[in-house]
Amino acid sequence: MEKKISVIIPTYNTEKYIKGCVESVLNQTYQNFEIIVVNDGSTDNTLKILDEIKSDKLEVITIKNSGQGYARNMALKKATGDYIMFLDSDDYIEPVTFEVAVKRIEQDNSDFVYFDYKYLKVENNELVYTSKEDFLSKKELNGEECIEVLKIPHYFTVNKLYRKQFLLENKCKYGEGYIYEDVEFWVKVATSAKKISLIHSPLYVIRTNGKSTTRSNHNTDRHVNGFINAFDNSIKLIKDDKAKYIFLNYMMQKFLIYYSKRTPGKLKKSFSEELYNRFKKYKLSKFDKNDKLIKLGIKLKAMNSLTKFRFYADIACKLKKNYKDTRKSLRNLKNYFTDKNEVYSRKYKNKKLDNILFMGFDYRYTGNSRYLYEKMLKEGYENLYFVTKSDLVNEERRIEPKSKNFYKMLYSSKIVIFESWIPKALVKPEDAIWINLWHGTPLKKMLYDSNEEEILITNPAHKRDKFKAIKKMDYLLLDNPSISKYFETSFLMSKEQLLGFGYPRVEYLIENKDNVELKTEIRKKLNVDENKKIIMYLPTWRDYNYGNSEEYDFAYFLDKVTLEKELNDDKYVIISKDHAFLRKAKDVTVTDIETQELLLVSDFVITDYSSVMFDAFAIDIPVGIIAKDYEKYSKSRGLYEDMWKDLSDFTVTNEKDLAKLIKEYKINDKYKYVKEEYCYKSEGSISEFIKDKMKD
Repeated sequence: MEKKISVIIPTYNTEKYIKGCVESVLNQTYQNFEIIVVNDGSTDNTLKILDEIKSDKLEVITIKNSGQGYARNMALKKATGDYIMFLDSDDYIEPVTFEVAVKRIEQDNSDFVYFDYKYLKVENNELVYTSKEDFLSKKELNGEECIEVLKIPHYFTVNKLYRKQFLLENKCKYGEGYIYEDVEFWVKVATSAKKISLIHSPLYVIRTNGKSTTRSNHNTDRHVNGFINAFDNSIKLIKDDKAKYIFLNYMMQKFLIYYSKRTPGKLKKSFSEELYNRFKKYKLSKFDKNDKLIKLGIKLKAMNSLTKFRFYADIACKLKKNYKDTRKSLRNLKNYFTDKNEVYSRKYKNKKLDNILFMGFDYRYTGNSRYLYEKMLKEGYENLYFVTKSDLVNEERRIEPKSKNFYKMLYSSKIVIFESWIPKALVKPEDAIWINLWHGTPLKKMLYDSNEEEILITNPAHKRDKFKAIKKMDYLLLDNPSISKYFETSFLMSKEQLLGFGYPRVEYLIENKDNVELKTEIRKKLNVDENKKIIMYLPTWRDYNYGNSEEYDFAYFLDKVTLEKELNDDKYVIISKDHAFLRKAKDVTVTDIETQELLLVSDFVITDYSSVMFDAFAIDIPVGIIAKDYEKYSKSRGLYEDMWKDLSDFTVTNEKDLAKLIKEYKINDKYKYVKEEYCYKSEGSISEFIKDKMKD
C-alpha cells in the first residue's frame, strides 16, 4: 500500500501565489497525500481563493495571526501521513517531486530526503539554479556525516520529505513567536538524523517574493530579535563540537548580512553586543583556523572590543559587496569583447527566422541528426543546413562550426536541431524553436536521476550547466512514448515537451533491414566474408573514467579471445566499435563506419548499458548484455531498475555465459516485450512536426 504524505502549507496574505502553490501539489504524479493549509490570519483574498479550490485532499484551517512556526507545529500534530513535507505558500514543486522522494526514502529507509531547489525570479519569470552543496554528489549521508547538511547556505526546511515518526521521536519543532523559526527546526533535524537520502535535482521552486517575512520589516527590531532567539534556541540543541562549529560559522555569515541589510542603524550597536556576548562563550580557537569568517570571530574575541567588532562587521559587509560588484563589472566587460554569441545574437536580433539548422551530434554528421536531415532533403524541405566538417554534406548546405557563417545561420534559424547537450554559450533567439533529438533510450540513469559523483568532482557546475541547457530545449524527441517518465524525472521536462515520434536512425534501420545490396556493400567495407556471422560489440562509456584519460579502467571490456575460444566455431567474426568518448580501448576493430550500418549487418549485438541495444531489438537482432562491472557502474552512474530487470534474460557477467547465450539464443516472449515496451514506436512524424512549426 502506498504511504501517505501530509503537505503542510502556512499562508499569510499570499493571494497572488496560493492557488499555484496548492495546484502544484494536486498535480503530482504520486497522488496519496493530504494538504493542510493553515491560514495564518490573512487579510487579503487568500482564504477566498482557497475556498474556490475543490479537492477532498485539501483541508484549510484559519487561525489568528501567530507566525509560521506556530502554524507548522499545529499542522504537524494534525497530520495523518507517514511522511511530512513543508511548503511555503509562495513557492511550488515539480510534478514528479513526491514520486521521486517517496521512492528514495523507502528504498534507503532514511530519516528524510533532501532534494535541491531553484529560484523563480518573479520580475521576469526566469528560473535560476544556483545550488553548490558539495554533499549532494553523494547518494546518502550516514551517522556522523549527517551534520554536513548544516553547511547549507540557507537553513530552509521546505525542500525535504521527512519521515513523520522521525520528527515525533526526536521532538523536532519550529520556534514560535519570532522569524527565522526554521533555524531551530533544521538544527534539531540535522543533529538527530542517522541517515539522509540526497537527490541532486531542483524539485522545489522558491519564488523571490519581495513581500515575504524575511524580505520586509527591515526598519523594526523584528529581524534582530528573531536572529537572537534563533541563535539561543538552536545552540542549546547541539551537543557535538563539530556541529556547533558549523552552526556558529553559519550564524556568523548570516549576522554579517543581516547586520548590514536588515538592522536599523539605531539597533546595530546593541545587535553587535548581543552576538558578541554569545560568541565569546565558545572556544573558537579550536576550530578550523582557515575559515575566514571564523577567523574573524577569533580575532574579535582576542581584541575583546565591541567597537572593533562593529567596525570589522561593517568593513566585511562593504568589502564583500564591492568585491562582488567589481568582479561582476569586469566579467561583463570581458564578455562584451570576447563572447561572439552575444555579439552575433544582438547583430541578428531582428532578422527574419526562416532556416532549419542541424547542429549534429556535437557537430558530427551521424545519428538521428544525419538520418532526419537526409529524410527531410528527400522530402523537399528548403533552407536546410547542417553544421559539420563532414564532406558528406553538400558544400552549399554545410556550415563550418563556429565560423562567422555559423553564427549568422544560428541566429537566423527558426528551427535549430540538436542531438546532445546544447553548448551553454549559445544564446537562444526569442522566436526560435530548439529541438533536441537526443541520442538514446536511457537505460543508464541521467542527470537529476543520478548522483554522477565522478563528473561533479571534475566539474562541480555540471548539473547547473545542464539545467541552463534544458531550459533552452523547447522539445525533446523520444524513440517510444512510454519512456517519457524517465525524462520527466531526469530532465524535469513536461509531457508536452516530449515528442513520441521515434528516432530517425531507427526508421533508417527498419527501412533497410532487408536491403541486400546495402548490406553487401557494408560487408565489403568491413572485409567480412558473406558466409561469416557477425557478432558486433558496442560498449558505452563509463562515468568512472571521466577525467582520467591516462588511467582509463577497461576491465569491463569484452575479452574477444576468450569469447572466440568459448564459441569454438569459425563461422563467427567479432567486430568492435568503442564509444566516441573513449577510443582508447584495446581490440577496437572499426571507428569510422556508422553504427547504424554496423547494426544492419550484425547477426548478434553485444553491449553493456548502451541504448544501442534498443536499436537492435527494433529490427529483431539478438542482443546480449555483458555486465562485468555492474556493481561499480551501478554505484557510479546507476541504472533504471525496472528496465534493467526486464533485460535480465539477456544479461551475463562473463564470456563463458555469453557464448552459451549466443549459441542458444531465441527470440522469445521476453524479447518481444522489451521491443514493445522500450523500442521504436511512433505517434507522429518529426519532419511533419517541424514543417508545421515553420508555418507558425
